[in-house]
Amino acid sequence: MAAESGQTSTLAQDPDFALAARALSGLQVTAGAISDYPMTPDDLVASLKRLNEGFDNEALKKSLTASPLLAPFPIVAGGLGQDGQGWFVAVVIVNKDAQSAQTNEARLEARLRNGGYVTSENPTVVPWSNAFGSAAIGVSGKLVMAKLYGRSHIYPLPYALFYSQPLFLGAPLAVHR
Repeated sequence: MAAESGQTSTLAQDPDFALAARALSGLQVTAGAISDYPMTPDDLVASLKRLNEGFDNEALKKSLTASPLLAPFPIVAGGLGQDGQGWFVAVVIVNKDAQSAQTNEARLEARLRNGGYVTSENPTVVPWSNAFGSAAIGVSGKLVMAKLYGRSHIYPLPYALFYSQPLFLGAPLAVHR
């Protein structure tokens, strides 16, 4: 209501948030989230340590950085959807420019091939190939967009988005928005 009356602005007025929202919509997600606080390996280790004191933090951090981190990016968006190929996680990474998007496309592909995920119930890194049977990744301008298709069930897919898993870890930005 405050935005409607002109007393405050909305996220829709931020060009990067609007770009991320349009891209998620174009990927046909049924539910999604947008964040301007991409996680770093240190953030994830601290978060998981709070959930499970039994984590081997050094081994976890080493596994998180086994593949190159994504180059710094200001916004990441993700959602869940289903199409003719099955359930998928949609990911949109808004980069600072087209060159950064090209870099992050290659790094995201490398993280999918070489990385894995963890949960608070299972601190062992499980290869992403256990969760995703296939992936369609592309670049459009400063966006990296991906559809990551699940295997036999949806259970691991929300972890990729909503529990800050290591696939989308980036190097820290100098200043968060």
